Amino acid sequence: MNSSVCDDCNEAGFTPHIKLVLTVATVFIPGLLFHCVARALLAKDIKKNPNLVKKLLGALCVVDVLGICSSTAYHVVNVFIPEPSYSACVAIGFFNGFLSQASNALTTIMAVERCFAFSVTYWYIVNIHSWKLKVPIPFIVICLIVVNMLPAFGFGLVMDPEKPKLCKMLPSVPISPSSRLSVYTIVYASVGLMFVAVNIVCNIVVIASLFRMVHKRAPPKQNSILAEYKMTIMLLLLSVNFLISWIPFYVSVFLNYFGKRIPKTVSFCVRVLAGVSYSTDPLIYIAARKSYRDRIRTRILTICGNDISSGRTVSVIT
Repeated sequence: MNSSVCDDCNEAGFTPHIKLVLTVATVFIPGLLFHCVARALLAKDIKKNPNLVKKLLGALCVVDVLGICSSTAYHVVNVFIPEPSYSACVAIGFFNGFLSQASNALTTIMAVERCFAFSVTYWYIVNIHSWKLKVPIPFIVICLIVVNMLPAFGFGLVMDPEKPKLCKMLPSVPISPSSRLSVYTIVYASVGLMFVAVNIVCNIVVIASLFRMVHKRAPPKQNSILAEYKMTIMLLLLSVNFLISWIPFYVSVFLNYFGKRIPKTVSFCVRVLAGVSYSTDPLIYIAARKSYRDRIRTRILTICGNDISSGRTVSVIT
């Protein structure tokens, strides 16, 4: 849950302590647990086959963990620092905004990578290790930094104008479009909806290519091709999670900019859904890959004292 979720919590009557407990219970603890497991599984795969997709997945794990910590930090500050400084609010707002969009950007980059792999296969194979595929990444990072620094330069909210002691970057009530404080809102929403549009277009291309593959020939049986096929399915599921979690959020921010008041309950649910996406990403890594599920099952059985090789249960009590 990012800082804007807290605004809706305030309006819903939650105390700062309840908000902190909810964030820790629903985002922080499960998110870190799932990401630790996913990162351990990914680390082995990256060592065996350090391709671009797996490196991006590893980066997404790191960004999501930082996003979870940043979201939790907001609530910690709100509980233990009742009067946060202006600079503290700028820092918290920046990291919440930047990390949420960085997570979205990585998911979209992976969708673009799959789109190139299926639509311009020869060019992709020739240039897969070329700088041409890596240049957009630092460019996107710089753009996101600039976008999320806008409030620090007076082009967005840093503190709630109605509650000056509360950090806030995305308003819960409409701000006049003519005000410079509304610039960040429209830019943030526009960037997010751009990621959504690119993600949808790329995944339509990938899905169409997969259907053509299935109709032209039998499903791939070669191990390397089959691994790519399974990776593509997993990335499609990751994109679906991104679209379900973030489209309602970006649309609500966009509508708010144009003066459309979103009901408090709807706004709260939409923003919680976006925040929880930090924790659902690693579940998709694990659930979509049979090899990952098998590793976890093996580890659990080993911990429980089950001898997998012989099919016997070994007593762990001496």
